[in-house]
Amino acid sequence: MISGVTPGNKHTVLMISTQYSQIQYLRGILQKYPDKFQLGGTADNSVLGMSLIESTQPDLVIMPAYMNFWNAEDLINYLLPRGICPTFLLLNDEPGLSLGAPVNSRVAAVFPTELPPEEDLLQALCAAAEQHGRKKREPPAREQHDQAVQHSLEVMELLMGYDWPGNVRELNNVLEHAMNICQGDTLKLEHFDSFVSRVLEKRVPVDFSAESPLERVRANAEAAAIRRALELTQNNRSMAARLLKISRTALYDKMQKYNISSK
Repeated sequence: MISGVTPGNKHTVLMISTQYSQIQYLRGILQKYPDKFQLGGTADNSVLGMSLIESTQPDLVIMPAYMNFWNAEDLINYLLPRGICPTFLLLNDEPGLSLGAPVNSRVAAVFPTELPPEEDLLQALCAAAEQHGRKKREPPAREQHDQAVQHSLEVMELLMGYDWPGNVRELNNVLEHAMNICQGDTLKLEHFDSFVSRVLEKRVPVDFSAESPLERVRANAEAAAIRRALELTQNNRSMAARLLKISRTALYDKMQKYNISSK
């Protein structure tokens, strides 16, 4: 029997990594112990990983310590107040990793390599499973959200389509605002109206020498908003129309009017 793992108790593992070879390597190890560990899913970016954690609530998460959008520390700090934080195993080949006390409480191991040896990983998984079991038996934190909130596929596409110049802090603020106005258990496009409005805003220069400067400004602003909506949605016309709150037919007509291509 594997030490640290309760017989008959299978632990769900989520893997987050941008490297396909890393995912395959870790998957191969987990598949050797199907009675102890179950792969709950994989994500090739930390934003999708965060959504999967909230929707599937795995026991364990394996991921690099540093990723774009959300580092492991950012993820844990975001999830802890919601009472759904799994136990993490971090892969870190960069020196100087320092984690705060609340984050450390959810990190069972940090490997100084991208591909930890199988025996070391297995021991860490067992220890993490035992640690996660203890954490689940602890009283919940006072400031938990009443329920886990999931993200629709359209929301994930929207979040991934934006370049986030404000990095994690901006993303966290946008998500917090959406969760505050969400009445159900799934974040949808309508919960991001203020974010979309801000992103679509664009100052359009005024050419007073034009025959109808105000009409020209309106046309330029409309064309700019359509291009930005298509950019945010990775050229998904149906989703862009929903962001702009117009019908798909109206969007197609305006794209033709302003000679905008979504290819």
